[in-house]
Amino acid sequence: MAVYIVIGLVLLAGLAAAYRSLGSVAAQVVDPASLMRAVLDGAATAAALPVTREAARVSRRRLEACAQQLEAVDEGALEGSAADARALLQTALDELGWWARICESEPHAAATGLRRACDGLREDALRCLDEAGRLLAAGSSSDSAEVGERLL
Repeated sequence: MAVYIVIGLVLLAGLAAAYRSLGSVAAQVVDPASLMRAVLDGAATAAALPVTREAARVSRRRLEACAQQLEAVDEGALEGSAADARALLQTALDELGWWARICESEPHAAATGLRRACDGLREDALRCLDEAGRLLAAGSSSDSAEVGERLL
């Protein structure tokens, strides 16, 4: 009987430890600006890969990871240029995701219409990434200026 009690306590302790370790990851505070910069860098890297089926598959996976990271940024907590940058990043990730899916498909190489559509999606997404980068850079410089003003 004592053996069952010891086993039950060990299992209970293991479940409690697993619950605490899984819950601690979700409680981490995320800096939205640095996370959006990381998403911007990841998306730009994925868009820079050459247009082959295998590279498109790698790009699509990277873009999906970037989209998951961007979901961690609370849209309601952002104001001004940060909210605009998040919207632009979301648009760029959506367009690059479609770009990668089309490039991954079999008829992409043969159909000129699909190639033109892919080029248009990629170019528009790169414009969105550039604008988001400018907004994030402007936001970080205004944040540092606000900190400097508070110190004075």
